[in-house]
Amino acid sequence: MKAQLLHKQNNQLFIAFDKIINVISKQENNQIEVSKQVYQTKSYVSSLAKLDDDIFICGLKKHQIQLLSLSNIEYSQDFEMTQINSVINFYFFANLQKWDNVITNSILTRRN
Repeated sequence: MKAQLLHKQNNQLFIAFDKIINVISKQENNQIEVSKQVYQTKSYVSSLAKLDDDIFICGLKKHQIQLLSLSNIEYSQDFEMTQINSVINFYFFANLQKWDNVITNSILTRRN
């Protein structure tokens, strides 16, 4: 299997394939640690972007995004983008890694 997507944040490398995100991290003693199936997303991952030092965003299929935490693997918030401009903004800013006002300016509907 080939990774569909790579993302680096806080000296960790995130590898996404289908609905699973694995994490590769370098330890202090230069050992490499591979954590498999760390995150299970609601849908297929199409992009990853850093929100802050702890939270990263997964762009999912069908106009959804999911917020995940580095410090709390069980944390997850799901949103559905209700306007096409929000979807375009997400992918544009995900590529640039600039998240100044993307989420606050996009119209999002929280999914329960």
